[in-house]
Amino acid sequence: MNRFILWLMLVFPLVASAQSPIVRNDATTNAPAQIAVSLPTLSDTLSPIAHKSGTNRVFQSAAFTMTGTNTSFLGWLALNAQTNQISDSGTQLLYNGVPIGGSGITNATGTNNTLTKWTGTNSIGSVANGTGILTNDGAGGFGWSTDIGSESNPINNFYSTNNFFISGKGNTLVITQTLTVSGQYVYPLVPGTGITFATNNIGTGQTNLTISATATGGDTTATNIVTLTMTTTNVSAMDFSLVQRGGVFKLVLTGNGYIGAPTGIANTSFSHAFLMVQQPSTGTCVLTFTNLYCFSEGVMPVLDTNNGSVSVIELVSDVFTNGLIHGSISTPSKRIP
Repeated sequence: MNRFILWLMLVFPLVASAQSPIVRNDATTNAPAQIAVSLPTLSDTLSPIAHKSGTNRVFQSAAFTMTGTNTSFLGWLALNAQTNQISDSGTQLLYNGVPIGGSGITNATGTNNTLTKWTGTNSIGSVANGTGILTNDGAGGFGWSTDIGSESNPINNFYSTNNFFISGKGNTLVITQTLTVSGQYVYPLVPGTGITFATNNIGTGQTNLTISATATGGDTTATNIVTLTMTTTNVSAMDFSLVQRGGVFKLVLTGNGYIGAPTGIANTSFSHAFLMVQQPSTGTCVLTFTNLYCFSEGVMPVLDTNNGSVSVIELVSDVFTNGLIHGSISTPSKRIP
């Protein structure tokens, strides 16, 4: 008997030393003891893992590898009885098929250096590049336009800190309220007939604009001198539209003359002119008028018939009868000796 006990004392330690150490379970003191497993530290492929404790379980499909302190799982990792899964699509991490930490975009296509727009639920695309200002028709139709606002949809406020140019249809800037120019001038202006521009630099990048005007054209009937001509005895018609503010008809007789109906005369506007008649070097010429001219007592005016003498007849339009002229001849004038 003593020899059997001695044999047990020698064999049992040897058998025990050949087994793995028994590890106490720290979570549940009454749970069965677990055996510690030594994992490799190289990139060896390990078998799938499965852990369960009560109703909470962790499953991992396929295999996993470990390199140093990094663990790589292949396939999917299931949590909470496989209800929720974490997987890798190859480009991003998914939780139940939805990107983790993302916006839920499942379809994204586009072009470099373009704007992005939503093309559908969880889908994005791009807006083709264009020139001008990005527009939206209110229904998601994006485009580009070189027009700013419209007559039916004007821009309420517009600011420009540098140059502002207008080009295109009309080339016109319409201001319906007030234009305020601070220390500057509006340029360019286009000079019209008789208008000239001159500029001078006053420093600090500013320039004064001087506008000069020379009177041209306009109503010159007060100063016009209209020369009448003779064809045999007929004198060219007197056009009162050329002298209605006080101009002069000038006639040098070459013989006896006859003046016909006037033109450019009406009773809707008043005309006042003079007729200055000069005798030829031979003198003795007379002048007669059509019956549209009225003189004192209905008698034709009598000219000074001396050689080279000048007679002055004043003419005014009738304000009652259209086309009628009243005339009076002044006393023949002579130079003071």
